Amino acid sequence: MKNKGLTYALVIVVGVIWYNVYHRVVTSLTSDASNIVSDFQERQSVFLMDRDTFLLHANYRDPFSGAKQVPIGSEGGTNMRRKLPVKKSQPMLMEPWPDIRYKGQLRKTSSNNPLAILSIDGILLQMRSGERVFDGITIQAIGRDSVVVLYQRELRVFHRE
Repeated sequence: MKNKGLTYALVIVVGVIWYNVYHRVVTSLTSDASNIVSDFQERQSVFLMDRDTFLLHANYRDPFSGAKQVPIGSEGGTNMRRKLPVKKSQPMLMEPWPDIRYKGQLRKTSSNNPLAILSIDGILLQMRSGERVFDGITIQAIGRDSVVVLYQRELRVFHRE
């Protein structure tokens, strides 16, 4: 019975810990009216975002010849770049499609306009038919197991995972 004070202090600490555990369990099981999302709330519209593009200038020393490359049109020095053969007809370069995954749809029983859940480049979005996001990704049609997406004048169908 030498450490009677220490025992009482530890009992109080254990009681506080168990009270916190009990409080967290009770608050997670009871529903709070402020946590419920109303159907009538306005969704924030996803702003149109253009992808950031930039041009790299290769004005560094060539590791094989040791000469420094001078950009075309700059004064002084000689142009060390090799001239590539000119192709008469170059195909139009299309940007690669972003990573689009169709997760599913949400639909109210009284509505005919479903809400598609898409993951575009890792960003989860909720979109309706006809909405446009990012660089012109437009949802054309939403089905139960697939969605039709228009991007750069090309239509593709994505099936649910």
